[in-house]
Amino acid sequence: MPKLDKKPGSVERRIFSTNFRAARQYTGFTIQQVSEITKISAPFVSMVESGNQNVTVLYMAELSYAVQVPLYVLLTPGFKPETFDNSTWDAYYELVRLAKPAVLEQKMLAEKARYYRKQAGLRQAQVDQLADFRVGTTTDLERMTGNMSIDVIAPIAPVLGIPFFQLFKPN
Repeated sequence: MPKLDKKPGSVERRIFSTNFRAARQYTGFTIQQVSEITKISAPFVSMVESGNQNVTVLYMAELSYAVQVPLYVLLTPGFKPETFDNSTWDAYYELVRLAKPAVLEQKMLAEKARYYRKQAGLRQAQVDQLADFRVGTTTDLERMTGNMSIDVIAPIAPVLGIPFFQLFKPN
């Protein structure tokens, strides 16, 4: 299997930033209000919205929770907040009610990465090589070691043959 061209998360980052901005505006929240809800600085939230900031899974989870749209939905191309079925949020909220949303998202990412890697019949080292990761990145991802950013994890989806948002979608 040939190595993939690595364009660090630019498409995925743009999808998240565009969808997050649309969801925030639809809820009527200002950047300052999102900042107050999430305890993430307003300038950082603004840079995420503009697509100029690499953002970690933990921050994406907090931001998605603030606008009450599941992270996998904000990572799905073509999201339209006016057509979003809020019952999806209600089901998601039940999952995160007792846990921090960031921890749940990181755990789901680890489990999904492991599942799809095994489905593809690949070893962790093979995924590292094909995604042009440093050695051990896939192991770290599956063990929930560290707080990886969208730009780091984006290359794994094409290696596993799935859309990026699928790594965050609950079963």
